[in-house]
Amino acid sequence: MHVAFYVSGHGFGHSTRAIVTVSALAESGHSVTVVTVSPPGLFADIQMRFPDKIALRRDSRALDPGIAQKDAVTVDLGKSVADMWAFLVTWEQVRDEEIEWIRASNVDCVVLDAPFVPAVAARICGVPSILISNFTFDTIFEGVFALDPSNHQAREVCKLLKELYSHTDYLLRLPGAIPSALFDSKDRSCEHSSGSFERAAADAADTSQTASFASNACIQENTQHALQMLARAALPNPSPQNIQSVNKAHDSHRARVFNMPLVVRMAKTPRLEMRALLGIPLDACVVLVTFGGHNVTPSTPDRVPSPVKQLLNDEDGDDDVHDMKAALSGIDASSGAESVRNNVLIEISAHLNSAAEEATSFSDSFGQLIPDGWHALICVPGPKGDLLDDFIESNDASRVTIAIGSSYVPDLVQASDVVVGKCGYGTCSEVIAHNVPLVYVPRPAFVEEEGLVHNLMKPFGMSTEMPQKEFYAGKWSEYILRAFRLKEHGPAAKIRLDGAAVAVNHIEDIVLVRRSIVKTK
Repeated sequence: MHVAFYVSGHGFGHSTRAIVTVSALAESGHSVTVVTVSPPGLFADIQMRFPDKIALRRDSRALDPGIAQKDAVTVDLGKSVADMWAFLVTWEQVRDEEIEWIRASNVDCVVLDAPFVPAVAARICGVPSILISNFTFDTIFEGVFALDPSNHQAREVCKLLKELYSHTDYLLRLPGAIPSALFDSKDRSCEHSSGSFERAAADAADTSQTASFASNACIQENTQHALQMLARAALPNPSPQNIQSVNKAHDSHRARVFNMPLVVRMAKTPRLEMRALLGIPLDACVVLVTFGGHNVTPSTPDRVPSPVKQLLNDEDGDDDVHDMKAALSGIDASSGAESVRNNVLIEISAHLNSAAEEATSFSDSFGQLIPDGWHALICVPGPKGDLLDDFIESNDASRVTIAIGSSYVPDLVQASDVVVGKCGYGTCSEVIAHNVPLVYVPRPAFVEEEGLVHNLMKPFGMSTEMPQKEFYAGKWSEYILRAFRLKEHGPAAKIRLDGAAVAVNHIEDIVLVRRSIVKTK
């Protein structure tokens, strides 16, 4: 089987989790072409392990522009919309190019994390498309449009993204998902769990006791049943000539949804051995700081984009926002309720209100970055002159270690006692898998974060939110110690970590069922 695996260009998180599934596919004997713009070094290890099974195709045109950021935790709303709009202007040309490549490469299945144009190409080619993600970009941009309803460009972006994603045949929904009107089913009759992020008995069991989880045979049986129900409806017209004919084929189609266990990278080097390699005292309390090399100093004194200011200054809805924040704390990403999705969007507004207040009271004082006696392990420091760089320059080398750029981050996570960073899927999944508390800094207007906080970190991790005001002022110590104390009780529940193996089972079954249906036609 030849799988085309399209990986979003937004940050490295999509690539690092895709690597786990790509590796599992290669181990099962399948060939994978990874379409990516991430540095080739990220995939070097698995390419060395499977030189005849894994190939890279570096092509940004087939992917997406992602979300623009001003600094480590501030989303650039205006640029994000403009970039996506510019990308979508040529989507039909990209579709045609991908149709040609998929056919020429004899692709059996298209996997998406989480690009959208290849889903249309796959449907025209008669190849199943499978989205593996905790979010879709249409939902992300719905958050932008909710904040600025007069932004007609954002509205058109949302509309077109939703249309393109609607061609997806299947969704393998990762833990920490946010609600999606496109994929969520009100009656949930088209959803199936493979040991999902929902707090079912299997997920709450001790992950060391694998017998407590559903067997692969049970998972495959459920998958086969679901696939047989959908397979014929998902088939495209025999020879569609354009997007209109494809529309007719999927008018009554809704992507089949499978709730997944965690897809996550695991450490390779034992904790103490890694500390010794890094030159960190074996008995030290260690905090890992990871912001992907982004600036950790405010990009501007007023970090809230101007289109949102008017909304933020409207205080009439303060009580409503408070009520919605309370309601959001218990959302279930798989529920699909429209009210829940609205709560997520309202939560963005609340975060932006907070960010606006923090911007006006920003202090140049660094405070105390890490607690006394602690050791700082820094993964990819920011530019010269930012807060983190000043901390490195002002502290003795015996208290600070800078990891080399090629470091395998899960090893660094396991070697640490607390992680400070952004609340992205990669960071959240890796701290949960290695039982390490997280101090995260909220990113206003980034909708994905709400699902990761409320549907992943709260039930299955240990986390503390550090306000942006304290983050930019360099007053991290209190939050690091607060997170460290969470280890006394541990997470509320455990979650399965075998999402990559389950994903491979689903992909294999989907292709087998599609082939069997096609042969009988």
